[in-house]
Amino acid sequence: MLSADQIKGDPNCLLAGDRCPCLRQSGLEALAGSDDVSEQLLNDGTEYRARLRPLKVEGEPHVLLMVRPIDEQEAAEEDLVYTDVLTSVRNRRYYEEKLRSARMQAGVAMSCRSCCWTLSCRA
Repeated sequence: MLSADQIKGDPNCLLAGDRCPCLRQSGLEALAGSDDVSEQLLNDGTEYRARLRPLKVEGEPHVLLMVRPIDEQEAAEEDLVYTDVLTSVRNRRYYEEKLRSARMQAGVAMSCRSCCWTLSCRA
């Protein structure tokens, strides 16, 4: 679990091969709202689903981070959400999600100097 201070202070990253998606912005979004925030991460060719859930521990706001690998069936089902069934062309939802992801990565990429599997890494 990450406290509000940990999320607001240091970047919290997962090792992601050649790209480094920081979970800091997603953690802030989870703290600001009451809904779960989901992200898709890539590590050495394996896709993972990261889910951040806001909660309170002894009255203090925290974020619970759950990470699990995405299996082939789940990946195929998710691909159907972003692809037109008749033409096999990516749909509008796909491009909107890519744009949102790019904006989020651009906003936090400067603060992400090093990544590690522990969520308490310091840049």
